[in-house]
Amino acid sequence: MKKFFAALTCVCLALTVAGCSAAPNDTKPDAAIPSGDVIITSPSEPFHSEQLQQPMHAIVMPTVSQNTLADDGTVLFTRSYQRIQLILNGSEVETVIASDLEKRMNSILSGSADIEDFAREDYTDPEFWAPYFTDISYTPTRIDQSVMSLFCNYSSFSGGIHPSLVTESVTYDLSTGNTLKLGDILMDGYSGADLSALISAILAPVSDELYYDYETYLQDIFSVNLNSIANWYFSRTGLCFHFEPYEIAPYSSGTITATIPYADLNGILREQYLPQALPEATGSMYAEAFLAEDAERFTFLAEVTLDEEGTEILLHPDATVTDVRIETGTWYADGSRYIPISTVFAADSVGLGNGILITADLSQDAPVLRLVYCSGGQEVSAFIIYDEAGDAILLAHG
Repeated sequence: MKKFFAALTCVCLALTVAGCSAAPNDTKPDAAIPSGDVIITSPSEPFHSEQLQQPMHAIVMPTVSQNTLADDGTVLFTRSYQRIQLILNGSEVETVIASDLEKRMNSILSGSADIEDFAREDYTDPEFWAPYFTDISYTPTRIDQSVMSLFCNYSSFSGGIHPSLVTESVTYDLSTGNTLKLGDILMDGYSGADLSALISAILAPVSDELYYDYETYLQDIFSVNLNSIANWYFSRTGLCFHFEPYEIAPYSSGTITATIPYADLNGILREQYLPQALPEATGSMYAEAFLAEDAERFTFLAEVTLDEEGTEILLHPDATVTDVRIETGTWYADGSRYIPISTVFAADSVGLGNGILITADLSQDAPVLRLVYCSGGQEVSAFIIYDEAGDAILLAHG
């Protein structure tokens, strides 16, 4: 990966990196590269109870941004990455997955030193300077009792026409902690050629936006052993295959993703990797200001610290809810439009014995946090806001 970052030399868009978690730390040019630590959080005692259909499996991943400054105070380089925390009910696989994720993160962080060096060498005039950057952004695409899938964008800017982008994905078997290969999840006898034909059919409606020979390219990349094919992940809706800019379409098209719905994967995907519905999960989520005594109300609290000086917010359900996500982003005050920055928390389910403690800055005029969850098979979305008049934390649904 270090070789990859050293080769990323074509870029020219200026970036304003908005770290929505901890405030950026301004570091001297010779500051050490941070560690991409991945930690695990287990409850002090098992949190199985009659109130829960299943234990919580979750991931916490706030963004951290660090600036390298020139002597005149100009931002030369910004390094953005995530502090990843796993919550897997004390399972032994926590350490296996945490170790693998830490290796992946540190590989990228060490490689970013090359871009930082380029910034020091290339900087001349602050008036015409666009800060160089590397940005590592993992997004949890599916997490349940059987698997956890993560999709990652690595973007870099070191002068040129546009930022460079590389994508990666990884899926873990939560019974073993091992990374799953494509051959592990498909039924025996299903081939790369079958996949190529299926993906071509999915992409056919947008074929005008793709290279004219994209089908030939698909046939080539799926002609190898299935276990050599790594550009896939599970989402909430299906099995996804992703293609970087320039692979099957121009850079302007961004990452191309072909999703095979789970309904079309019967007889193709091994049964244990099909998502299992929880029809009894029909709860609602509530928000309130967190008080010290609240720690005794819940068997387990998942902590999401975005701003250590911010407001402490407690989220909890009145019955089990599933597919819970907390997103940070930029929204208009009326909530009519938003630009999500990242997912900072994702859990397969949250039950009565569980709560989520968020520490965040809610003083801004527009919403900066959004809660999304499923209840009774329906997705529910709400902004987390502070009501100054009532001195209360509210969920504004919409």
